[in-house]
Formats: sequence, structure tokens, C-alpha cells
Amino acid sequence: MKFLSKNFEQKLPLTPLKNDDGFDLIEKGYSILESLENKFERFHISKCLEEIFFYIDDMNRFMDKSEPWKTFKKNPEEAAKTLSVLVESFRIIGIYLQPFIPDFSIKLLDLLNINLEKRDFDCLNYKNVLKKGHVFNKPLALFPRYEK
Repeated sequence: MKFLSKNFEQKLPLTPLKNDDGFDLIEKGYSILESLENKFERFHISKCLEEIFFYIDDMNRFMDKSEPWKTFKKNPEEAAKTLSVLVESFRIIGIYLQPFIPDFSIKLLDLLNINLEKRDFDCLNYKNVLKKGHVFNKPLALFPRYEK
């Protein structure tokens, strides 16, 4: 978020579009809702978390492959597309993790400046995707630094 804040003035540079490279990551995030609801209703909490963290693994692979910190120097527009996909994916994660890690989710969704009424599972769709120019709050550490 610091990179995004520094290079794009704390604003989402682009609205993620359905034909953008990486949009399949967003669609996957939306699509796991039904599976998570079924597992949650059966109290398979560890399976819910496992599925969410598989999605986070997909996000990490996308970021490692895209390398927006490198792409920005040569092609800021491409980096903006990548970062927009990642930010929407962070919104998805923030919403999914609310029942499991509420404090973290609140911090993440606050950082992304997501309105309280837009934090429900029914907001996990393209109708509610973050739009170009969406303003973020000042970046902060979501977890305290571990000191020995």
C-alpha cells in the first residue's frame, strides 16, 4: 500500500476491467463465496481458512509474476492495472476474514477506506468493485513488528 500511496497519491489508479490481465484473480475471489458459506454452515472453520489462504497464495503468485514495483519504471499503466487487481483482491480478503480475524479485517478495510455498509458478503461482486480515484487512508502496519 505504501508503493501505491507514494506513486498514485493514495488513490486507486484504475478500475479493474473484466478483460484486464489478472482479472481472473478477482473473479476467483468472488466465486469462492458459496463454497465458504457451505463450509461455514457446517462449522468447517479450518477448511474455510484453508480456502481463503489458498486465494492469498494466488494473490502472492500474481504479484510475484507481475512485479508492479519493476513494471512501474517502464510501464506505469501496466503497474496500475496490476495494483488495481491486487487492491480489489485485498478488499475481498478483508471481507472474507471478518468472522475469523476481525481486528485485522477492520484495519485492512479501514486502510482501503471501505464504507461500513460495503463490508458484507453480498458486496463481493463486480457491482461493488473499487473504482478509479477511490481514496485510501494513510498506510499503516496491519500487524505490529515483532522485536526480539
